[in-house]
Amino acid sequence: MRIFKYAKVSALFVAIAVVMGLGVGAANATDLGSPPGDSTGYTGDNPVILAAIAEAAATADDFTVVSKQYVADSSKSIAAAPAAFPSGCGLVVLLHRSGMLISGDVFTDCDSVFTEGVQNAALGHYNPDWLTWDEKDYDSTTAAIGTFMASYVSYNCSNTNLSGWRLTGGGNIVIGATYYTASAYDQLEPFLQNCGT
Repeated sequence: MRIFKYAKVSALFVAIAVVMGLGVGAANATDLGSPPGDSTGYTGDNPVILAAIAEAAATADDFTVVSKQYVADSSKSIAAAPAAFPSGCGLVVLLHRSGMLISGDVFTDCDSVFTEGVQNAALGHYNPDWLTWDEKDYDSTTAAIGTFMASYVSYNCSNTNLSGWRLTGGGNIVIGATYYTASAYDQLEPFLQNCGT
C-alpha cells in the first residue's frame, strides 16, 4: 500500500500511506484521516499518465498518486465469471496543488480492450468551520470501446482559509461478458491547506 508523493523542492520520493476505495460523491465529514484501504502508487507504463505525473512533479507544490485495480462485479456481469478474475485494468487518481490551484486527474488504463466504459472524477472541498463537504468540480468520461479514459477537475481558491481537498474517482467497464468496477480517493497532505473557497 503505497502512495507516491512528490514535492517541487525535493527529489522524487515514496511515502507509505493507505487508501480506501469510495464511490464518487461527497464523503463523510468526520472521515478526516489518511485514506485507508488497499491501493498502490502507479507502477504502469502508460505515457499519458507518466507525463501527468512528471508535470505535477515539476510544477506542483504537493501531490499524490493513488491507483487501484478494477475488480469483477458478479452482480452486474453479463455471464458467470471466475471469482476475482483479473481485469488487467487500473484506476489512477492524481491530486495536486500549485499555488491557489487545486487540480486532479483520474485515469483508467487497461491492458486489453473494454467494450463499455464510464469514469467519474469529483473534486470535494471540506469546510472545517462548518464540518461540511461540497463538490467544486465534476467530470465524467464515457467510452464505447477502448483501453484508456481520462477525466480532469480543478478549482482556483479564492482565499487562504483552511480547507480540505479530496479527489474521488470511480469507473465501470465491461471486458468480454464481465463487468468490472473500481473506485478510489486521495487527499492532499496535510489535509487542511491554506486554499479556501
